[in-house]
Amino acid sequence: IIPTIIFKVKNDKEIALNNGKGLYLTPIFIKDCIEMLKMLIRANNLSDIEIFNIAGNQCITLKYIVNLISQKLYIKPIIRINENYPLYLMGDNQKICKKLRYYHFASFEDSILSVLINNKY
Repeated sequence: IIPTIIFKVKNDKEIALNNGKGLYLTPIFIKDCIEMLKMLIRANNLSDIEIFNIAGNQCITLKYIVNLISQKLYIKPIIRINENYPLYLMGDNQKICKKLRYYHFASFEDSILSVLINNKY
């Protein structure tokens, strides 16, 4: 989602937002995801089978993502608001956070800054 939004903002492409919000999601920065996976592998008890949601701890909207990226790039996005019901792609990370005692997630804003600075979008 993030590379697509960066591309659309930079190339004056229209971004559709369902009901003015778009999508609700709990994104996780790749470094946090990798750290959690490493911790799970180290703590793995092969006799136990568990299912976890790996998700960030911030619930944000696509509108927020678009606005943050456009603000950081100093480019006004082209937004089309439709009347479709927004989608929800949110994960509950409480179980994995409790098991791993992992609570120090990168903020979404810091993650976006890192992506914009370290990648050639």
